[in-house]
Amino acid sequence: MAIARDGKMFSSRQAMLAHERRLPPMRTAKDVLQMPGQGRGDDGVDDDGDEEARRTVAQHGPAIEVTIIHDHEARRHDVSSLHPDGYTTESDHPSAEEAHARAKALAQPVEDGDPDGDMDDAEFE
Repeated sequence: MAIARDGKMFSSRQAMLAHERRLPPMRTAKDVLQMPGQGRGDDGVDDDGDEEARRTVAQHGPAIEVTIIHDHEARRHDVSSLHPDGYTTESDHPSAEEAHARAKALAQPVEDGDPDGDMDDAEFE
């Protein structure tokens, strides 16, 4: 049995190698450290991704299934979600913290009257 770097199992090594050639190249620690931090707040979390997750939840409902796959060696953390209307999303993140934040945002319902999640309670008074 052969296991590809993304965790998928194959009965033959040739099939596994063919699958790995179709995967995106692995990022090294040096590549991750040199990535620009565009769209990130002071806490290092991708603010644009959170906004995108809130829009997805507002349009398709909170995710009924969220899967996180961690590949610590490649410094890649994949998040996929399935929503009640059948809509699916996939994203990859350089850290486990960002992946879990994205998964949490996709699974939480958006508050009524606040589809974008950017209004605070004072505006409703």
